[in-house]
Amino acid sequence: MINSIEIRDARYPLGKGAGSDAIHRDPIYSYAVVNLKDDNGIVGSGFAFTLGEGNDLVCKAAHFYASQLKGKDIEEL
Repeated sequence: MINSIEIRDARYPLGKGAGSDAIHRDPIYSYAVVNLKDDNGIVGSGFAFTLGEGNDLVCKAAHFYASQLKGKDIEEL
């Protein structure tokens, strides 16, 4: 049974001009990390990569969906 969730907003700023394109002038490589832990201590992880813009929104969406899994067995999903 999934008994805990952890969401992390990880960001890695780059040097001036590194990783930039026509849209993203000063990108911050970012990712939302989701860890789901079950009652046996097994952890499942998921990642969503962004360029910094909107990473907080991705984390909020991940939390919304992950919280619906808490208390459920993997077989139910």
